[in-house]
Amino acid sequence: SVCSLAWNSNGQTVAGSLTGVAGAAPNGITQPTDVFLESPTTLLVAASGNHVIQRWTTGNLNSGANIAGQNGVAGPANNQFNTPASVVVDANGNLLVVDNVNTRIQSWAPGAVVGTTIAGTGNII
Repeated sequence: SVCSLAWNSNGQTVAGSLTGVAGAAPNGITQPTDVFLESPTTLLVAASGNHVIQRWTTGNLNSGANIAGQNGVAGPANNQFNTPASVVVDANGNLLVVDNVNTRIQSWAPGAVVGTTIAGTGNII
């Protein structure tokens, strides 16, 4: 048999605002830079403009929750990011976050309120 697949020509919003309005509200993502599929129905978003990592349930545009960082507050403390660029989850469930302006990679254990710098200096260059 032959199988032919094609991308849908119309995109579907699965997280954030349908109108494209950025913001700090649960349905607002400011400057998303990366997405990680945590499960078939859960996305993690590096929201660099909000300085947080958010968790979203697909199909529910009001489900965004900040799970790491401080919303709208950039900084170098272990509970803050300054323009997070990327997020993945390792085999132990830890978030690994590229904290761009702070020049570091942080690891956040599940449910943690602070991260640990595992690479980089944390010094702005």
